Amino acid sequence: MRKLYSIDYYSNGDRTIAFIGVNHLNKPEYFARIAKDIDSLRRDGYLIFYEGIRTNMKVSPEQKTELQKKLRSITGFHLSSYKDSTNGDMKKFNVKGYVSQTMANTGIDTIRDVNADYNLKTLIEAYEAEKGEVKLSECDLKTPIGKKYRCKKVNQENYDFLSLTIRDRLVIKMIQESKAKKIAVLYGDLHKYSFERKLKAYDSTFNYFRVANPIR
Repeated sequence: MRKLYSIDYYSNGDRTIAFIGVNHLNKPEYFARIAKDIDSLRRDGYLIFYEGIRTNMKVSPEQKTELQKKLRSITGFHLSSYKDSTNGDMKKFNVKGYVSQTMANTGIDTIRDVNADYNLKTLIEAYEAEKGEVKLSECDLKTPIGKKYRCKKVNQENYDFLSLTIRDRLVIKMIQESKAKKIAVLYGDLHKYSFERKLKAYDSTFNYFRVANPIR
C-alpha cells in the first residue's frame, strides 16, 4: 500500500483545482500530513471539497436498511470502517498500525468545507436512474447489514459506475457551479484519473502542472 501522496494541480488560467488522492487506510502520520496540507490550502484561499457518502437522510429505518442493502448488492460491502472484517474482502486492508480515514484526522471542517458527494438515498437514485432498479434477492434481504456478504459475485462494471463514474460527475458539476477560483478536492486515490478526464471534458483548457515541492 502506498504511503506517499501528491497534490495534483490543474489550471485554466482563471481557476485552479487541486486534487488530493487519499488512501482510506494508512498510518496516523499519513493523515496528519494531509490535515496539515488541507489547512495550508485553506489558508491559501482554497475551498475544500471532500468525499463522504452521507447516511443522515430523512427516511424510515426500513428504507435506510433497504438502501444499505442495495449499496451492498452493487459493491459487495456496506458503509463501515475499512478495518471491519465483516465488510466484504476488507480484511486485506486490516494492517497493523493502520487506521481508517476520518473527517477529524484529515482536518476536514464540516462547517467551512463542502461535502462533494451524495447521500445514500440520492446515490442509489442516481444509479437506478441509469442502470435500472436494484432488485434485492432473498439472500440480500436475509443477510443483515454487518454480516459477511456472500450472496453473489460483484459486477465490476456496476461497481465502478456507482463508486467512480456518477460520483466524479457530481464533483465536476459542483466545481462547475461553484464561484470559487481555487478548489481543493480530497477524494479517494482511485478517482484521480477519472476525475482528470471529466475535468478536461468539462473544460479542455485545464492543464496539469507540478508544484516545486510535491507533498509526500
